[in-house]
Amino acid sequence: MNRRIIALTVTTAAVFGLAACSSAPAADTDEKKGTDTSTSSPSTGSDSDAAPADQSVNEACEDVQKAIADAGSQFQSLDFEAAMADPQATVDQFKTAADGIGQAVSAAGNDEVRAAGEAVHSGYVKLADILQKALIEQDTSVMADLSSVQTELTESAQNFAEVCTAG
Repeated sequence: MNRRIIALTVTTAAVFGLAACSSAPAADTDEKKGTDTSTSSPSTGSDSDAAPADQSVNEACEDVQKAIADAGSQFQSLDFEAAMADPQATVDQFKTAADGIGQAVSAAGNDEVRAAGEAVHSGYVKLADILQKALIEQDTSVMADLSSVQTELTESAQNFAEVCTAG
């Protein structure tokens, strides 16, 4: 029974993570509406802590989208064998990916992007909590929460995508 829980949890978390990541628009678009015309250049992600308070939607989205893409790469490597061999490492990997999204969201210099990104980050934090409880604590009751977290994460990712494409 525990093996099924672990397999389902890891697979579901990875799928939810990838699905939400794929719903975010590409950072590089030809039609950048509302782009800030100031002299600030788009952040490369490494200087996102210094994001200006008046960062354009497009600039702020680029930083958060990069963090989401990086998290997606980490989610792709989650698998059953790794979870069985070292469940704590699997949970830590997921939490690290979620934390990366949270850091990018916190550093976003646009309030609208930050608000939409916080909802996405919250969904990943909830998934990380489910992984922790299922893999480490062997709490099967959290499996019932997966559906609502999936819905929340999907909706927040769609909202984030709308904010970024409208900006």
